[in-house]
Amino acid sequence: MNILNHDIFEHPTSKKWVVFLHGAGGSGKTWDRQLVDFSTHFNVLNMDLRDHGNSKNMMPDYPKYNLKVVTEDILNLLDHLQIEKASFISLSMGSFLMQSLALQRAELIERCILAGAVFAGTWQLRWFTRIALVFNKLFTYQQMYTIFSWILMPRKNHELARRLYKIQAHKLTPSEYLKWVALYDDFFSTLDQFRSWSVTFPTLVIMGDQDYVFRNGAVQFVRNQVQAKLITIPNAGHICNIDQPEVFNKTVIDFIKAN
Repeated sequence: MNILNHDIFEHPTSKKWVVFLHGAGGSGKTWDRQLVDFSTHFNVLNMDLRDHGNSKNMMPDYPKYNLKVVTEDILNLLDHLQIEKASFISLSMGSFLMQSLALQRAELIERCILAGAVFAGTWQLRWFTRIALVFNKLFTYQQMYTIFSWILMPRKNHELARRLYKIQAHKLTPSEYLKWVALYDDFFSTLDQFRSWSVTFPTLVIMGDQDYVFRNGAVQFVRNQVQAKLITIPNAGHICNIDQPEVFNKTVIDFIKAN
């Protein structure tokens, strides 16, 4: 396979495209609570990133990944489908790929939605990544996902997101997981570059009010970007599109439709 597994939901009249990007360890199923509502208004592209969901045995194969590899997978799919412009909705580590995509091909982006987004510059993020690097040496990747699902989503109202995240993440093999860990080499340099870049398209950062690891970084990012605004969803954690899907869907659809 050399094209990411994907689903297309074509709208009978709309010319607008919405592209969903899930996070590391997830899959296109991350967006199950969005697809019906969004496909009512727009053309929708939902994909599984390399090694995730049904995007297995992608060619060419690599002994380890860098940001260029996984970003080119997305660009190849967009070019294959001849999608010239779209609103992109990313989640969690998908926002890292979204930032790379914006830095490379900003002309593709009509509007940008960064949910549960990861930005540079906060002690919480650096604390989180240092712990992850240590834990990678001590635990299996299945144990890692279980531990970090509790760190990121500790509350009772995060239970569904935590369970779905664990089910999807365990479909990765140990070798696939280690290839994605190698993206850490590009991580902070890309986040720093995007933070210092002036965003050229309307951008919505949407966070759960209980996302204590990443929310402060989102506040700092929006404060310095004229084109960006922040909306915080009450009673939602890191995976805010699952914790509060109705609020998430209405907020994002309104943003995409706004003049």
